This record gives sequence, C-alpha cells and structure tokens, in this order.
Amino acid sequence: MPTFRFANGTEEEAATLADLVQRAYRGDVGWTTETALLAGKRVDAESVLQRTQDLEARVLVAEKDDTIIGCCEIVLRKTGQAAYFGMLAVEPGLQTAGLGRAILAEAEKRAKEVWGVASIEMTVLAQRETLVQWYERRGYEKTGTTQIFPVDVDLGTPLRDDLHFVVLRKKI
Repeated sequence: MPTFRFANGTEEEAATLADLVQRAYRGDVGWTTETALLAGKRVDAESVLQRTQDLEARVLVAEKDDTIIGCCEIVLRKTGQAAYFGMLAVEPGLQTAGLGRAILAEAEKRAKEVWGVASIEMTVLAQRETLVQWYERRGYEKTGTTQIFPVDVDLGTPLRDDLHFVVLRKKI
C-alpha cells in the first residue's frame, strides 16, 4: 500500500477530482468501471466544485507526493442522524491495493467526528454485485430499499433499462 495522506478537497482541485472519478467509473481500466452499464460523464468539474463549497458536505482526497490518488464525498443527511457516502474513486492503476478501504474508513471516521452521525448510507447500482459485496464485507448491510436509476440526473446514459440502486447502511 502506498503511503498517502488525507485532506479536504478544494475548489482548485475540482477539475482534477472530476477527471479521477471519470476515469475510475467510466474508464476501461480497473474493477470499478461501469462502462457495461452506463456511458458518458459520471461527474463534471462544476458538480465537484459545488460539493467542495457545500457546508454540509466534504470531499475527501487521498494524496501521495502532492498527487491526488483517490477521493470520496460525505454529505450530512437532512435528518442529521446519518451521512451519505459516495463518489469513491481510486486511481485505476492503484486499485486493489487497499486504498479504497482506507478512504472508506477515513470517511466514516470524519462523518462521526464532524457531524456525530450514527450511520453512513450509500446507493450502489444493484447490477454491480461485486461492489455491493465489497461494501458488505466492510460492514454495510442492504436496507431493503431500492431506487430507480434517475435518468433526469446527469449521472450518465444507461445502457440497460433495468438499472436501479440498492441502499446500504452501516452503523458507526
């Protein structure tokens, strides 16, 4: 595992973060790619910029030698009892080295410290069974709730008509 440090993402890093997320989710390298399910853009610099400016959100970055090698977002839910976790991305060439696991653990820790939440929630495409299982091995459980893939939100163009999310939750 490479040595790295965590920091809050900045407005100036928005384009770099958007590029990393795009390569992790829609690139042709790495086990996290969604290219068989979705085409097009996953995020853009403007949406990442908005996340860095949101007072009830954090964009967390992992850096090595001043280079961003991973990121995620955590957002305080309106209830104040839970945080939402998303946008986990690891530099494709560094995937499977434990960095994603470390980013997830740091996000859980920060959500607890910053907001005092009792749980973390996320949505994962149900068709990404390997990814759902990866989160389950880290203590996340299916809530039984599903959500239809929102075609009106700019998350990409579905390549299948059966895409939907499962909601996962972990008590922290």
